[in-house]
Amino acid sequence: MLNTLAILFINIYQVLPKRRSYGVCKFEPTCSEYAKHCFQQFSFLKALKLTRDRLHRCDANLPKEIDKPPNP
Repeated sequence: MLNTLAILFINIYQVLPKRRSYGVCKFEPTCSEYAKHCFQQFSFLKALKLTRDRLHRCDANLPKEIDKPPNP
């Protein structure tokens, strides 16, 4: 239930217009795609932790890198 709600919020976030004045996403896949995958694969708390950790590593000024979600 919570995972479904989180995915719904991520989908809404992804369709909203975004202001790109602060740079582009450093990671591939984007943080929102990464979070969506985590909420599809893991429990709510584990997905929340993985997403939080990913957002803490984000720095658009560094070179791009691939950072796929872990396998369950």
